[in-house]
Amino acid sequence: MGKFEVSVVIPVYNAAPYVRQAVESALAQPQVREVLLVEDGSPDNALEVCRELAAEYPRVALLRHPNGENRGAGASRNLGMLAAGSAFLAFLDADDYYLPGRFTIDERIFAQDPRCEGVYHAVEMHVEDAQGLNRWNDAGKSRERIQTMSAEIPPEALANALLRLSLIHISEPTRLLSISYAVFCLKKKTTTTHNTPCLLYHSSPCNSHMTH
Repeated sequence: MGKFEVSVVIPVYNAAPYVRQAVESALAQPQVREVLLVEDGSPDNALEVCRELAAEYPRVALLRHPNGENRGAGASRNLGMLAAGSAFLAFLDADDYYLPGRFTIDERIFAQDPRCEGVYHAVEMHVEDAQGLNRWNDAGKSRERIQTMSAEIPPEALANALLRLSLIHISEPTRLLSISYAVFCLKKKTTTTHNTPCLLYHSSPCNSHMTH
């Protein structure tokens, strides 16, 4: 395997207060070659924040849909994937952030097994206030799930499990694979799993807008 470099795709919708932390957490990872911000017609000032970040950091690029339209998270990820210049892709929601060492295990796994095409991670939940906890509860999720790992999924069963959970989407018109959680690192073109958390999932108001 050549040099392990990752393009990180971040769809941005209504996440102005959080996107800087997301971007800087990605740039802090030594394996990250570029961060692709896909601004998706946000009603807040996220576009202004994205422009500031792209001007501030040479590794950050800003992408938008034609006419600044809102086309949804799946189409935004696909747009970022098309523009990515690295052999490996990863995704990050604009209101979440990577933990230090996000791609350390990925790099080792890809180097050890050339058959591996993706690595799937665990996630930690960051609930910052009572409103965040209420959003979690209103979504029908228990408090215990914040603090516990779900049952491990064998690598050979992962694709079917994700399809059942609707975490993988095929988006028109490009029909590229689009993955809705930032827990993957994929070859751009046999997936393995490990249970070391790689990012914090932010229970923020952005999460409540599930259909954008």
